[in-house]
Amino acid sequence: MGCGEFGVVYKGFYKAPNSDPTEARRIIAIKTVKEDMELVHVKSFLAEIKTMAFVGSHENIVEFIGACIERIEMSKWIQILH
Repeated sequence: MGCGEFGVVYKGFYKAPNSDPTEARRIIAIKTVKEDMELVHVKSFLAEIKTMAFVGSHENIVEFIGACIERIEMSKWIQILH
């Protein structure tokens, strides 16, 4: 989809676990983190995740579905938005 402040943004599809089998998959944005990101930017990224989770559902803000922040490789950190 393009590049964001923290890294590449990919288009993906999401279907909630235990959802109705006839329910359609939703198009989502998957935000990744640059491999060589400085600590200050990592903290900003994590603050964005925390803010999105706190805000919850709002008609003027994209819906936050979840995040994977395993520290195996910083480039594998993702944030999933709908």
